[in-house]
Amino acid sequence: MGDYFKSDPGGPAYAVAIHYTYVNSEDNDNLWMKHFVSDEQDSPKNPAGKFMQALNKCIAFLSQNDPKCNICNGCKELISCHNRQHFPGLGTVKKLSLKHHIELIMSLI
Repeated sequence: MGDYFKSDPGGPAYAVAIHYTYVNSEDNDNLWMKHFVSDEQDSPKNPAGKFMQALNKCIAFLSQNDPKCNICNGCKELISCHNRQHFPGLGTVKKLSLKHHIELIMSLI
């Protein structure tokens, strides 16, 4: 039975994705998730560059579609990373996406 629950630790990321939760006003204010994925996906090299590719797509979406993004610190931190052209590491990218998601959900309660 122990083999059934073996862990697969994964490996280096070939793509970087930012997962962004938002309220879709065109769909009765339902929550939607948008995924911004790096263009480069053929090797595990250049995670910082891949993050910037995904982040540029995210920032373009935010500037055109989501006026509520400024209420969440997680989103503000992503914007700050973009403004500074700073790669905080893949773990922090995931943390900021989750932070934004939780803050958005809490603002809707």
